[in-house]
Amino acid sequence: MTGELQLKRLKTILLQHDKGIELLKNRPLISNDKLNPLELQQLPSNSLGKQYSNFMVTYNFSADDRSKVKYIMDADLAYIMTRLFNSLTFLLTYQLTH
Repeated sequence: MTGELQLKRLKTILLQHDKGIELLKNRPLISNDKLNPLELQQLPSNSLGKQYSNFMVTYNFSADDRSKVKYIMDADLAYIMTRLFNSLTFLLTYQLTH
């Protein structure tokens, strides 16, 4: 889903909900500060956090290494695309462990 129209559609949906408005206002991002890999390794083996950490280590990824979105000039749409990339990492983590 890289089309600008789809990103605009997602923005419209987000703006219809308090949490979506808050998300676009605060623009939180997944980072190693928020999801400390060492702390995640201490979680139970069947937890999403532990599986996420294992995935990141196995494939030598870091949440902090993700490239910034390019070619999307609208800041809200670029943020939405970034969140989609972050969500994809969690989806891949789940799919590869189940």
